[in-house]
Amino acid sequence: MKKCYRDVLKPLMPQLVHLPCLAHILNLIGEAWVSINYFQVVHQLLANIKQTFVYSRSRKVRYISYLQRQGVSNPKNIPLSNTTRWNTWFHIAFHVYQNLDYIRGFYNEEGKENSTPIIEKINSAFTDQQINGRIEIYLTFIQENAQQFVADLDFFQQENKPMFPFIEQRLQQLEARITMGKTMTNVGSTMDLVLQKFNFPLTAFCPVFQQAYHAAYKKLEDHVLRSLFRAVQVFDPRFLSLTTANRDIYSYKIIRELANPSTFLIQE
Repeated sequence: MKKCYRDVLKPLMPQLVHLPCLAHILNLIGEAWVSINYFQVVHQLLANIKQTFVYSRSRKVRYISYLQRQGVSNPKNIPLSNTTRWNTWFHIAFHVYQNLDYIRGFYNEEGKENSTPIIEKINSAFTDQQINGRIEIYLTFIQENAQQFVADLDFFQQENKPMFPFIEQRLQQLEARITMGKTMTNVGSTMDLVLQKFNFPLTAFCPVFQQAYHAAYKKLEDHVLRSLFRAVQVFDPRFLSLTTANRDIYSYKIIRELANPSTFLIQE
């Protein structure tokens, strides 16, 4: 889209301005985590898992059967990621984290009876103490910290919903979360337990987690429509009732009709 704007539309219409889609920006925030070098061990694992399932209906059946034998009451197939479907990478990451012990056991069983080179790579990662530890630590971090990205992206992809005046509030919450993450040193009790499980020091991973949030913040701050999102809150009666300052119509002059409002509009 950006290439089309730059190479085709802009030369034809010099005054044209490219306004990137907000949902797309939020998706790029998520993709920033996928592309972080430290998370490549997770990215590769998820890609390998997808490859073992995507063309094998019988393996999907065996996976469900394995979960049933392990006592899982409502077994579900792994939600495979799709590059054209936003949030799907996070969905497979969440599923693998939540079922990690079962997945380790399943691939160990597959390695004995239905092995392939990809399955050997997966089992090799799980049997290597360092790699296996980093996989679980990074999956835990993603599970604990990516939920708001996923929820906000789902929110902004809703159709036929009057959400435009509420965008800024959601962005402020997201920005506050990301800003805190840039300096995070308290990773929570769940992460503490995982670090203790593998005998890894927190100091070795805090810079990684902070880098993830820095990458996310870079994507968020690049959005060019924040001033407009702030201004359209004027159409939310609840926002106007919060403080007297919110009723200053001239604060929203980025909206052309409010830059020089009529007397009737001011009275209204």
